[in-house]
Amino acid sequence: MDHYTKCLKEFNKAFNIKVEGKVDFPSDFRFKLMDEESKEYRDARGISDNKKRMSEVIDAIGDMMYILEGTIIHHGLEDYKKEIFDIVHQSNLSKLDDDGKPVINGENGFLDPRKPINKVLKSKNFVEPDFTEILNKL
Repeated sequence: MDHYTKCLKEFNKAFNIKVEGKVDFPSDFRFKLMDEESKEYRDARGISDNKKRMSEVIDAIGDMMYILEGTIIHHGLEDYKKEIFDIVHQSNLSKLDDDGKPVINGENGFLDPRKPINKVLKSKNFVEPDFTEILNKL
């Protein structure tokens, strides 16, 4: 068990938070927690004092990490974090075009109005992440 999982399990135990584990349906509660911290991160933009702004950014990121780890445990995926990350990483690298260059929204004639400017877009080489091996272990 890694450090983050250990800490979240300690938190859950201390606060008597029941964790089902291997829950296969997204939780509205967990979504609301993520949304709240995302808003705090976004709101930090409005703080003029650099140290205060960075303190709020760091706090929001730490809380997002905490909530993400709790969500991972909620779904019983704590033993698969590295595997999940590596699969997504390989899939993301497949977004490069035939010349090994990124396709960036708003650059070089690429524009998807539904996506943020500067977001890396999928090229025709994109390969969806395949979680079959993980799913077979659950």
